[in-house]
Amino acid sequence: MDYERLPNGLHDMEDPEYFGRKALSNSYLWRSINKTPAHAKAGFSSPATEFGKASHLAVLEPEKAGKMLVQGPRDRRGKKWTEAKEAADKDGKIILTEADYNDVCAMRDVIWASTTLAGLLTDKDAKYEQAAFWQYRGHDCKCKVDAAMPGRIVDYKTAADASVSGFANSMKSFGYHQQAASYRYGYNQAAGTQISEFIFLVQEKTRPFAAAIYELDAATLAEGWASYNAAIDLEERCIAAENYHAYPAEKVLLSLPPYGFRFTNQREIEL
Repeated sequence: MDYERLPNGLHDMEDPEYFGRKALSNSYLWRSINKTPAHAKAGFSSPATEFGKASHLAVLEPEKAGKMLVQGPRDRRGKKWTEAKEAADKDGKIILTEADYNDVCAMRDVIWASTTLAGLLTDKDAKYEQAAFWQYRGHDCKCKVDAAMPGRIVDYKTAADASVSGFANSMKSFGYHQQAASYRYGYNQAAGTQISEFIFLVQEKTRPFAAAIYELDAATLAEGWASYNAAIDLEERCIAAENYHAYPAEKVLLSLPPYGFRFTNQREIEL
């Protein structure tokens, strides 16, 4: 479905409309520069993203989650799952396996049982899941902010490891530093605000569903902003060439990574 272009600003909308609106998102740009433009164009979806959507909904908007989340069969195999999935999709709901549903509910309870963690998401002026649209370098851009309130933006993440080193590795792999820099800029442009604090609330996906709070330092945010601009540079080259390429269509001489050489000496052979 084609949507008319929205004016720059903040808008309330459900995911199907948000994803259907043509504008550069951070996830698209990160996938383009760290995989290939062709992969970015193809998009990505998996059961893992469904779990992420469900946990976001349960933690950020518990009342809405009670109406939108469906507990399905134990696994995704067989007729029972197929029928339940079709019914949920028809009603616009998110279906989870029995185990995933129970885990999502437990994750929600951990966050809201903590005054500190819940306090990050609680404010009389808080807005949840708002879509921001703005222009940058002549391109329509967008993001969807988990929680925004006077003075800060909070982004909720699920992770296998929420420790300092664990989340730092996830940040490098998934571009969370680029997200923080671009979301903060974009939200301020769309809302006409000067919010400087961008907080990650990170929660592990396995028991005891431990959570941590992180704010990125100035150097990391600067790298994220540089990465965002490099991704837009790549997008502009693709537009100019009318080619969103994947891997090079040419032969490449391949070598094991250094740690893969166990029985020979790579340097001696090369010499």
